[in-house]
Amino acid sequence: MVDEVRADRRYSITRQTPQLFDEALDLYRRRPDKGYSLTDCMSMVVCRRQRVSEVLTHDRHFEQEGFTVLL
Repeated sequence: MVDEVRADRRYSITRQTPQLFDEALDLYRRRPDKGYSLTDCMSMVVCRRQRVSEVLTHDRHFEQEGFTVLL
């Protein structure tokens, strides 16, 4: 499946960089009351960078952070 996704131009893969990790960690540290995971924070940072406001998820943490949750 990974090879298929990587080969399909409909998908965009964002590689983790030190800067991206630091941004996600900063968000994680600023939201200790929310119960966000670091993975949540990484996804939120990537969505904001790509100007994504609607997220296909059941995770209400995204709604708490201002995203529109589609499920």
